Amino acid sequence: MSSDVLIPITEDIQGKLDALKKGAQEGYNEVLVRLLTAYDLNTLSEEDQRDIEQSIREIHEGKYCIVEDLMKEEGLL
Repeated sequence: MSSDVLIPITEDIQGKLDALKKGAQEGYNEVLVRLLTAYDLNTLSEEDQRDIEQSIREIHEGKYCIVEDLMKEEGLL
């Protein structure tokens, strides 16, 4: 059985949490669960981090293609 705990937050943080709500009925607990889950999933290996950094560099260098363009080339659109 869980119990409620009061956590003092500033109005600024409350406003940010409000902005993250998926709807008026979603409570702060659900918002915090989503944030903490995303944080847990954000723990990447060093290899993953290097791959992401490389991909970002390639995007900035214009080394990417748009899915719609590829589909047109393959006659899928």
